[in-house]
Amino acid sequence: MTSADHPKSGHKLLERTKRARSGWGQRHFKRLYAAFGFVGHERAKHVLYDHPEHPDLVGSVPRHDSLRDWVANDAIALIDELLKREGEPS
Repeated sequence: MTSADHPKSGHKLLERTKRARSGWGQRHFKRLYAAFGFVGHERAKHVLYDHPEHPDLVGSVPRHDSLRDWVANDAIALIDELLKREGEPS
């Protein structure tokens, strides 16, 4: 996936996540990661998101309703790294 393939809605979700890092749930992170090409893998207590073209980029989302700030911080860092690798400003 190239930077041109990332939907505008994904960038809007990323910006919303950067502005407010707490209070998000599973659905938000599923949409956010998917918008940037990450694939979710269900595990017992977490959902792991990895990127098919960058297997070293892996995010973890616990199975809770309201998630802590670190989940948002990790997602932002991973997506920013992906955008950097693809030559797109974060």
